[in-house]
Amino acid sequence: MQAEAYYEKGEYLTAAGLYDQFLKTDPRKIQPRFPVGSNRNTTGITGTGLNAKDVLYKNAEGYRLAHYMNEALQAYGEVYKTDSVKYADAMFWKAVCERSLLKTNEASVSLANYRKNPNGTSSVKKLVDKEAATLNYVAQ
Repeated sequence: MQAEAYYEKGEYLTAAGLYDQFLKTDPRKIQPRFPVGSNRNTTGITGTGLNAKDVLYKNAEGYRLAHYMNEALQAYGEVYKTDSVKYADAMFWKAVCERSLLKTNEASVSLANYRKNPNGTSSVKKLVDKEAATLNYVAQ
């Protein structure tokens, strides 16, 4: 599991690049196992329980943790559109990326949308008030 191994080691940008490689692979060539390899002649491979949406979410996480906020913002938006129930937390992280890029109005809207969605995880819901305070501070 090459992309996962890089992600676990904290090499988020490398992992995000490998996730991108997987996402650009022709879906007809995807095999039912994961490690996304960097070999040119290898087709994209997905693992048990992982699908393109899961990989897109991990891709967004990798970009955010590597501080590539524009790329993370785009990926979070895409994954949230595909499944706003399973990936409810993507809206929160989208707001964080927007705030980091000084898009405070958009971040306020995203944060309000996240608060309306009852499907977020408890660990992220604990961060909402702190993020709102940070957003208010940055907007001043």
